[in-house]
Amino acid sequence: MSSQPSTNIKSFFGDINYSAANEDGASELAALRLDARSRVLCITASGARPLELLLGDPEAVVAVDFNATQNHLLELKMAAYRTLDYAAFAAFIGLRSGDAAGRRDTYVRLAPQLSPPARIYWDAQASKLAQGILYCGRWESFMRLFARLTFSRRDLLRRLFACQTLPEQAELWRREWDNGVWRGFLGAISVRWLWRYVLREPGVVNVPADFDVAGYLHARFAHVAQTRLFRDTPYLSLMLRGSYDPAGGLPLHLAPEYYETIKARLDRITVVTQDLAALLEEPESRGAYDAFSVSDFSSYASPAFHKRIWRGVEQSARPGARVCERQFLVKHQTLNRGHRDDALERKLAETDGAFIYSFICVTL
Repeated sequence: MSSQPSTNIKSFFGDINYSAANEDGASELAALRLDARSRVLCITASGARPLELLLGDPEAVVAVDFNATQNHLLELKMAAYRTLDYAAFAAFIGLRSGDAAGRRDTYVRLAPQLSPPARIYWDAQASKLAQGILYCGRWESFMRLFARLTFSRRDLLRRLFACQTLPEQAELWRREWDNGVWRGFLGAISVRWLWRYVLREPGVVNVPADFDVAGYLHARFAHVAQTRLFRDTPYLSLMLRGSYDPAGGLPLHLAPEYYETIKARLDRITVVTQDLAALLEEPESRGAYDAFSVSDFSSYASPAFHKRIWRGVEQSARPGARVCERQFLVKHQTLNRGHRDDALERKLAETDGAFIYSFICVTL
């Protein structure tokens, strides 16, 4: 998220990369402890994060992304919330079954609510609209590929998702899933040239050369098999099945019980297309925010840029502001001031439904 991104980064962030929820918003809500006076800065990505932060009842959420198409996606989702009931919303985005013609007709109703740049973008995206925007991102395409590669174990997956207790699930995972085939599969998808040249994931250059990607993934999957029921973990359904189960566990912003609450608070979101570092360094940002949800920006950050972001966070924080940063394969450890909550970080790493992450949680 550099103000001067490389050519590879520019190409990668030239279209929608994230369209579903690749995180567990309950962790951010626990870390940031929002209230009616909170002014929150977050990265837009798929739009799941700013929508789910509304459940903390903050005064305002500023959603920033230098990839304009991610903000166009959030705008369209917000228009759908405002206009549709839950059933129509779920059909339009592709969470539930719907037909292409019906989605196109719905888009015609929503389009007047979009900003001119978002309207221009979505008017040219007939195929994304027809299939439903929930799974239209590059990362979601990778998830579907991941799921297809596990197709030969479909019956075993069905049994894992049918488990009623953690001991039953952990034993089934250990006895039948976690074998040489699984470890070999993780090894194959962890090859760096695959990420760099096939998936065209620019962040792989920031992963330390001695970091054991396959070993890390193996450990995190083994952990979640013992600590969370698959049936209740939307991120696992996305990874292993390629989509969410509409009748199973859902991300907070897609759960019907939270739909009306989010709809009523949508006007608290301000969408900004800008580089995160540049926004944090603006004079108007000094002392402007009580909470920061900066997600996994370290995956696309050099150590120097990671430090720059954290300096900007510190400058734009009000006293007592809280920060929640997720980290995947790149584990930068910048902290100039403030109190780091080690116990909370360990707890979130243990309980987070998007189990691949570790956390940095700081009170400034």
